[in-house]
Amino acid sequence: MTRTLSILGNLVFAAVVLAIGACILGLTILPPLMHYQTYVVLSGSMEPAIRTGSVVVATASPPEALKVGDIITFIRPGDQENITHRIVAVNSTAQGPSFVTKGDANSAADDGAVRYDRLAGKVRLTVPFIGYFFKFIGSPNMRFLMIVVPGILLLGSWLWEVWRPEPKPKAPGEQLSASMTPGPSKPPTVNQQNLELGVPADAAAVPLRQ
Repeated sequence: MTRTLSILGNLVFAAVVLAIGACILGLTILPPLMHYQTYVVLSGSMEPAIRTGSVVVATASPPEALKVGDIITFIRPGDQENITHRIVAVNSTAQGPSFVTKGDANSAADDGAVRYDRLAGKVRLTVPFIGYFFKFIGSPNMRFLMIVVPGILLLGSWLWEVWRPEPKPKAPGEQLSASMTPGPSKPPTVNQQNLELGVPADAAAVPLRQ
């Protein structure tokens, strides 16, 4: 029973590690190769559809394919970060369609329409809460943990190799192996005692006559 539980625990742990690794791979390395982008949602304007701290996966989409109800990620002039809101109206202009957007949790639509050239992509997938992890990776605290701490450990290891005391040489008597050390003397056997006294070896087995 214990062995079965141990195997199941190892399988669950391996599955969790693989899932986390696949998620990190899909959100960091694969986007340039697979032609999609990932963005971290930092506000609650799209709750409950998209929770704060989620990561959204967006892909390029032709303007004619976008419609009311689609969620898009875009950049407005003067904004530092991308905005992810829902399309509530589509306007036709000489430069192409423009989109009126609104956050699900907001009471009013966004100021100004979004032109297609400001569009980052259409949201295809949402991964909740993992955005906090990616935000932490880019934070000063994470840079400290990933750069400064290993540097301190390497420096300490190098200093220990340089300044550690040399081992003292052993005395000649301490270098004898255990096999060379004389052990306790064994008491002589009966035959040996008899031989030392000049008695034949088989006399010890003969009873004395009275």
